[in-house]
Amino acid sequence: MCLARKTQSLYFNINLSFYYFFLYFFLYCFYATLCWYSYVFFILKTLKL
Repeated sequence: MCLARKTQSLYFNINLSFYYFFLYFFLYCFYATLCWYSYVFFILKTLKL
């Protein structure tokens, strides 16, 4: 019983770490896309001027 509880908590921790990994990955992609769009917009604006 104790072993099953330990493995269950281990699986829970693994799932939690995967969740945090995907969350940070999504935030990183979001901010990278945001920075890329602002960078392209800045270049286009300077080229038009």
